[in-house]
Amino acid sequence: KMSWTNQNFCMQSQGPGMEKKVMVQEFKKNHTNSHLFKIDNFSLLTKYKIDCIESSVFDLCGRKWKILVNYDEDEEHVSIFLENQDPLDVELEYQVYVLVNMSRPIPIEMMVQEFKKNHTNSHLFKIDNFSLLTKYKIDCIESSVFDLCGRKWKILVNYDEDEEHVSIFLENQDPLDVELEYQVYVVSQLKAVWYPKVNEKWDFSASSKPIAKGITNLMSLDVLKSKGFLIEDCCMFGASLPDQKTERPGTVECFSLIEKPLNSKVTWMMTKFSSFDPEKAHQSNEFIVGNRKWRIEVHPRGYEEVKGESFYVYLVGERYINNAPKTKTFAKSKLRVLDQVNRNHVEATDSYWVDEEYDDTNGFMEFMPLSKLCEPYLVKDKLYVGVEFEVISVAKYV
Repeated sequence: KMSWTNQNFCMQSQGPGMEKKVMVQEFKKNHTNSHLFKIDNFSLLTKYKIDCIESSVFDLCGRKWKILVNYDEDEEHVSIFLENQDPLDVELEYQVYVLVNMSRPIPIEMMVQEFKKNHTNSHLFKIDNFSLLTKYKIDCIESSVFDLCGRKWKILVNYDEDEEHVSIFLENQDPLDVELEYQVYVVSQLKAVWYPKVNEKWDFSASSKPIAKGITNLMSLDVLKSKGFLIEDCCMFGASLPDQKTERPGTVECFSLIEKPLNSKVTWMMTKFSSFDPEKAHQSNEFIVGNRKWRIEVHPRGYEEVKGESFYVYLVGERYINNAPKTKTFAKSKLRVLDQVNRNHVEATDSYWVDEEYDDTNGFMEFMPLSKLCEPYLVKDKLYVGVEFEVISVAKYV
């Protein structure tokens, strides 16, 4: 296979942004037998009455070619052609195409700050690494609890992998007896608009429990991408209370999935294991992964219905660090007891949402039979129990 090549035609010395460079390199890596002809400052073709641009001669599969791009100013249409430069006597399949390039007019950080400044009584929920929702089978993400007009709320974003649609809801966290106007929406990253731009009325008097209201099947994944709502794996959702007299600056929260996070592997060395009280739970020292603290918990002789039968190993989620938003944490992790002789470790993997408060409910009650808790796992009264995070969610205020 021939390698993919890249040519840049530029009307003046003005380098492309970093996100465009990444796009070019990714396309180059993933497409063999291809040549990309990138044209910067395209609007200058009209200014200088240029109706045709030719690429240099390039090689594909041992043959010489050119790409021709024609621009009809009157019709405002673009045409593209592939032209052979060597005599040929063969039938070939070929493709000519335009590569879609979604570029934000301003950096995403500036966009977020503009939203905060210009939209009172609003909360923006920014989701990075959006494609990882599919990879890890995540169908719902909750924001932290935030304040709008003196009341507590959450944004819920649902993703239906089968239908490839996104839904968004606003959920009250306090009992309410009032009728309010609200908006939920997805924010464009190409221009200062959101969709849909409508107010809905919500009567809370029917129930004192949390109620989620919003839009089912707000938009398909393809439309999110093609219309500029999902760019560089980032999508922004929001909620507003537009009819409230009390105006507070907008708030922004960012949710992201991090693969192989810092300190993703932690091992707890348990010395003098025989001295551990078999009737109690025992925890490791705390450690930090993502933006919260964790511990490993074991019951040496099992717990409840498997007491006396199975070794119990759990992962405990504790408090957050650096004033991070208190929201549920998604984690996919592997718990293990180490084989100290053959390295044939006992391992078990699971995915779970860890509650925002103290949560010691995630792990394996029947991790391994107590009959196996001897050599090569327990050697010289020493046992090693570990955890490895494959992915973890983190949230922060922006």
